[in-house]
Amino acid sequence: MNNNVYITGFSGSGKSTSGKELAQLLERDFVDMDSEIEKLQNESIPSIFTNHGEPFFRSIETGLLDSISRKTDQIVSTGGGVPTIPENVKIMRCTGKIVCLIASVETLSQRISHHSATDGEKADRPMIVSDNQTERIRDLLEIRRESYEQADVLVDTENKSPRMIANEISKVLEL
Repeated sequence: MNNNVYITGFSGSGKSTSGKELAQLLERDFVDMDSEIEKLQNESIPSIFTNHGEPFFRSIETGLLDSISRKTDQIVSTGGGVPTIPENVKIMRCTGKIVCLIASVETLSQRISHHSATDGEKADRPMIVSDNQTERIRDLLEIRRESYEQADVLVDTENKSPRMIANEISKVLEL
């Protein structure tokens, strides 16, 4: 077993920002799976969903996770749907610890809206494109609840900076 830390959670929970902070704190490599998929496919995540569909995207995601898991000492920010696939959970469990970042529906919606407004990436999260984003988030969270709860550690990110979250993860996992 190696000692990777897999950070899961819904879009807007802080996986990438907190993961980068944790990697810096622990002097480990940081891997953002969504960024890696876009590089591998030479296509944006929304474009992959549109052009190839979710099953294709999930298969790419699982293959990448398997490849990433063969290295050690990494902090890995997963896509929000990664823990919904049993094979992915098995890969993560066998090669490290799973941390799930959680926040309220309202906070997630606010963070996603703020990210889209500041980065100009209105549709960069294809799973939550909807006329009623808050309701879509609520529905997806309910569908994914059991998958997220399989994590070794749940970390509430409400009103916490990425540095605070990284420190909490490090302390809880005794890293």
